[in-house]
Amino acid sequence: MRRCFAFTMLFLAAAIASNSQGAGVIGNWKTPLGSTIHFDRCGQQICAWILSVSPSAPSQKDIHNPDSSLHDHPLCGMKIGSGFTLNSPTTASGGLLYDPKTGRTYHSRLAVNDGNLIVHGYYGVAFLSGSETWTHADAPANPCPIAN
Repeated sequence: MRRCFAFTMLFLAAAIASNSQGAGVIGNWKTPLGSTIHFDRCGQQICAWILSVSPSAPSQKDIHNPDSSLHDHPLCGMKIGSGFTLNSPTTASGGLLYDPKTGRTYHSRLAVNDGNLIVHGYYGVAFLSGSETWTHADAPANPCPIAN
């Protein structure tokens, strides 16, 4: 009886651990335009990098960056997010996220809801904000090298 109980508890612990690994903020997420973003730990915080750029992206370069000297830098592998604090496996806040489509950096919160990542960003004041829904993604076949 004890052996059966121990086995059951071990099985449940393994199932919970494997389920939570795929359901958290950390991982690969596909944007609505088809690029893949990778969230991972960087020190005590969470950061984000472009893991693949959508073939339908208007450019493969950082053409909207407010610093014109960076317009020729490739988007592939670029670090676009930093400073996120992981509040739970499924939520992170306090970070900054750069949007290469606009050249703007937004204060952001992240939350996993029903298997999707809700990216809530605001520029200036929090009530002037918007959200995007990103879907969970596998690593692309030809990922960008990640820049530190």
